Parts: sequence; C-alpha cells; structure tokens
Amino acid sequence: MLAWTWALWATAAWATTPSANFQTNTTNDEFRGIWIWSSTVSEQGGEKVAEQLARHHIDHVFFLVKGLSGQVCYPSKLAPALPGGKDTLKEFLSACHKRKIELNAWYVFNADSHWGQVHPEDAMFHAGRPKAWDQGPYAKNEDPHKIPICPLSAGYRNYFSSLIQEVVDRYDIDGIHLDYIRYGHMCYCFCPRHQALAAKNGIRFEKVRQAVYDTFYSPRKDSDHYFQLFRAGDPDIVRWVAMRQGEIDSAVKDIRKIVKTKNPSLILSAAFMPEGGELDDTFALCHYAQSYATAGSQLDYILPMTYCQNSQWTAQITHNAESKSHRPAYSGVWASALPASYGAKDEEGLPANENRHSSPPLGLDGNIESLRQQGIKGFVLFEYGSISDRMWSVLP
Repeated sequence: MLAWTWALWATAAWATTPSANFQTNTTNDEFRGIWIWSSTVSEQGGEKVAEQLARHHIDHVFFLVKGLSGQVCYPSKLAPALPGGKDTLKEFLSACHKRKIELNAWYVFNADSHWGQVHPEDAMFHAGRPKAWDQGPYAKNEDPHKIPICPLSAGYRNYFSSLIQEVVDRYDIDGIHLDYIRYGHMCYCFCPRHQALAAKNGIRFEKVRQAVYDTFYSPRKDSDHYFQLFRAGDPDIVRWVAMRQGEIDSAVKDIRKIVKTKNPSLILSAAFMPEGGELDDTFALCHYAQSYATAGSQLDYILPMTYCQNSQWTAQITHNAESKSHRPAYSGVWASALPASYGAKDEEGLPANENRHSSPPLGLDGNIESLRQQGIKGFVLFEYGSISDRMWSVLP
C-alpha cells in the first residue's frame, strides 16, 4: 500500500501553476503558520509563546481547542474542559492579537473519546476481526481514550457544530481549522447505520467487506485489490466510496455555514492528507474519503500535511491541491526535533497514515527556501512544542 502511493507521486506529471483568482484574507506576503497544542500554551504561558512566534514572524496560529479526547481548552457549557480550569483560549488569543497574529481554533472531527463513552452506539465499526471475519463488524470502542466517531451520527454532528458555534459566539477568533476531517482507514465505518444506508443505495455490503478482507487480511491478500476495483468502476465499491466521501463533504459544508453565517470574514481551513494532492487521488478517496476537489472547495485555504524532506514532492502536492480545490494551499512542514515514526504501524498492525512515514527535513531553512523557489506561497510548521532552539535559529 505504501509503495503504491509513493510510486504515484514519483512518476506523476507535474501539475500546472495554480490560478491566481483565489480570494483569502491573507496579504501578498508569505503565509507563515504553526500548529500548537493547547497543553503547550497552558504549560508555558500564552505571552511567552506568542512572543516567540512574533520574534520569528509567525503570523498564523492553528491552536488545538478540541482534540481526540473531546476535552476543550476553555470553560464550555457543552464539553468537558481540560484539567486546571484555565481559559487557555482566551489567554492565548489575547496574547496573539496583541502581536497581530491570527488565531484559528483547531478541532479534531473524526474522534471524540468523551462523546464515545457517553454514546457508545456512535463509535465507528471496523469491517471485522481478521481471525473472526465471519462474526461481522465490531465497534471500535475498546480503548476509552481513543474512540473514533461515525460521521453518520446526527447527534455527534450536531454536537460538533454546537462546539464551533459556542466558540465563534464567545471569542474573537480569526478562523476555524478542521483536522481529521476524514475517515482514518478504509476499514471503517461498517456500523448498522452504514449497513442500512448501503442497502438503501443498492450497495452489496458484504461484497465491500470482502474487498477489504482481500486487500488487508486474506492469506493471499493483495494490497492493491480494493483500489483496482475502484479504478475499474466496480459499482459497489464506487458507490460505497462516494457514500463515505459525501459524508465528509457535507460535514465541511455544515461547518462552513456556521462560520460564514457568524461572520463572512472568518476563515475556514483544514489539514488534509497529502495523498489527495496526487494527480491520481484513488488512494485518498478510498482510504480517507477526503477530496480536495469537493470538500476542499468549501474551504478558504488548505494545509496539505506534506511532512517530507523532499521539497519537490511537497511543492507538487501543494500546487495540485490548489489546482483541484481552486483554493490557496500552504505546505505543512515537519519542523520537529523528534524524528517521524518511519515504518510505524497503526492499531491494526498495518502501515500507519502517510504523514507518519515521512522523514524530518535535513535542513529546515533549506527546505523552506526550496519551496519558495518552486512558487509555494507559505508554510505551516508542525509543531511548536517540539521545535528545537537550533530550528528556531535557522528559520528563514
């Protein structure tokens, strides 16, 4: 699977230069952003962090408000707050605005352990246990600290929207930033809701399950089997992929309506998996149900998570993202002193998501300069808490 997706970008033709007719509230200057966890700001203090950002001309912050746990970094009437009772969002927002740094509230969409524990029926279902496939799909709620939530849950979708509404009503933020606005794996979601919807749409549910089994778990597994069926136009696979993609697209549209109704100048952005920026986005559509062309077009800009030392590939993905979505895109750059988990496995023992396989840049300064030379208009660093002093000192 990994070799297949890397081979695609290695052999693909270069995309054309993106259109200049994009509209955003950023200036003509370089877009310089960073992802920051709320725990880091809580520990170090908003003023200290904002001062460090200003010193290095970082002017866009993507600040984690709701992560995988479902806890939030402000006193909420809807969700549990992080321990300590601090309003870290208010503190950091004030510190950033004092220095003319834009703050975007960052939300994880496809997982919420708090919601999953209260509503276990809303957990995503895996297609089946490899050694007990005949027993059917099962709920992914065995780990109470990591519960993926089914996008078909109307209750969760309303709850997620209400959390965003609460923040845009109470805080003078500059935008909403979505993360994990996708499926984590093509093995999800095979819940009763999806079984019923598949039947309604004429999709042979068990055939889709069998395709997943033959791709990942069969003794004679073929890691390209599912993708070959999709490319060949198999009606069940194509409809299943379209059904999942439609759920992600509609979630983005719902959130956009909230954001723009509150204030048309508020920005809606998202971090997307890089595979969708390949010229052949089969892998992204089948695996993540994430489309730069459809969900991406609802955003004001996109941040492809191109955490790779190869700046040529990074630039290609970013340019392709703009061409497909007709929105600006800024490259996600690995800027951590910690090495990425090359060869890491996910909870199924399968290759982890693509961004975890990428190596850190050999030189942050050289990597960014190379992106500039290839026409990339900006970058976002991942992530503040693990950037070394040396990396800060060479940041161009």
